[in-house]
Amino acid sequence: MRSQIISLGLFFCFSLSILSQEKFQFNFILGPSYEKIGTRNANIENPFSFKYSYNIGSEFKYYLSPKVSSNLGLSFNDKGFQSNIDYDVFGDTVSSSVRISAKYLTLPFDLAFNFTPAFRTEYFFSTGITYGYLLSQTFKGQRVPEELGRPNNPLFEGVTNEKNNISWFDKSYFAAQLGAGISRYVKSRMLLTFHASYAYQLDRLINPEGPIIQFATTNSGQLVEYSPKLNSFLLLLKVGYYFSDQIENTKKEL
Repeated sequence: MRSQIISLGLFFCFSLSILSQEKFQFNFILGPSYEKIGTRNANIENPFSFKYSYNIGSEFKYYLSPKVSSNLGLSFNDKGFQSNIDYDVFGDTVSSSVRISAKYLTLPFDLAFNFTPAFRTEYFFSTGITYGYLLSQTFKGQRVPEELGRPNNPLFEGVTNEKNNISWFDKSYFAAQLGAGISRYVKSRMLLTFHASYAYQLDRLINPEGPIIQFATTNSGQLVEYSPKLNSFLLLLKVGYYFSDQIENTKKEL
C-alpha cells in the first residue's frame, strides 16, 4: 500500500508538470556510483563488500519559482557488490571472490533550491526520496572445485564460474536522498550539471524468503537481527535543455 501511494503521488506531480507546459527542463543523466551495505552493527561480519556501479537515465525538472524546482527522474542502476570467499583446501586457505550485480529501475523525486552567484552559473541543494524496483540479480564467481574444498560461508555454496541468478535482495526499496550540485549554462538554453548525492535506504534490503539468514551472531556470541541497509553515493553528470523563458531571470540570458 505504501509503495502504491507514493507512486501515485509521483505520477500526479509529473502529470501536473506536463500539463502546465511552462518553465521546465529535461536532463539526460549518466554517472558512476559507489554502493556500500551497512549492517548497523559493527560486531557483525558483513559478507558484502563494495564495487563501483553506473547509472543512466533522464530527469524532468519543473520550476515552481526561479529558486525552487521539483525533479522527477527515471534511471537504470546496475548496482553491484563484491564478496571474498575463503576456501579450506587441504588445511590451507585459498581466497576467491564473487561479484554480485543487482539491476534496479529507480524513480527519484526531489526538490531543489537554486542559487545564482555568478553569470550563467547556479548552485543548488536537493532533498527527496527514491523508489527502486529490482529487475534482476545475479552473481559470477571464481570457485574452487568441490573435491578440493568448500567455502567458509554456506551462502556461497554452489557458486560457479558462470553467471547465476540469485534471490538475495528484496524486490523494491525506498531511500531518502540529499545532494548538492552546480549547473553551468553553455548556451542560452543548454546547460551542464554536476550533481553529487547520498541516498540511505529506509526499508529492508534482504529478501525475507531468500537464502540469507535474517539473524547473525556477533563477535561476543549474541544473536541479533541482520537487517543491512544500502548506502549509495552518486556522482551524476547531467546534460539538459531549458524549454521556457517564462521565469524572469536575466542571469540566464547570454
